[in-house]
Amino acid sequence: MPKQCKFPVGYRIGPLHKGHDFVVVAEKEGYVMEKEPGESAVFRARQLSRIEVKVRSK
Repeated sequence: MPKQCKFPVGYRIGPLHKGHDFVVVAEKEGYVMEKEPGESAVFRARQLSRIEVKVRSK
């Protein structure tokens, strides 16, 4: 059974075989992606927050 992830998985590839040269990057607007230490294709995603401010004058 696949490992459960608490974040929705948007894209999966694989398996990625050792012995081939490749670079895997992940990016999505509004998120910070960090590679897991020691892993070539495993990322942690953190959603950035957003604050909207409306200024009104009298």
